Amino acid sequence: MILFDKKIKMEERLLCAHSLENIEQNSKIIGFKKALKMIEEKQQSKLNNIQGFIKTNQEIVDNQSTKFINQNQTQLIFRQIVIFFD
Repeated sequence: MILFDKKIKMEERLLCAHSLENIEQNSKIIGFKKALKMIEEKQQSKLNNIQGFIKTNQEIVDNQSTKFINQNQTQLIFRQIVIFFD
């Protein structure tokens, strides 16, 4: 079991069966499976946020590179027209 009490040191928050029998706390206590599930959900949430951030930035880079390519093509065409009529 895991004891959620900020007053207790981190290494004292994990409870064995013997400690659990003698505990007299009003703090929240959860099992290891529940704690693992909470950690996994938090990590998945972080991963989703990072993937969203990457996707947004990738779209920005793609748009900027497309814009750059279009500008360069326009400039190239304009130069060819100027050279043709010179």
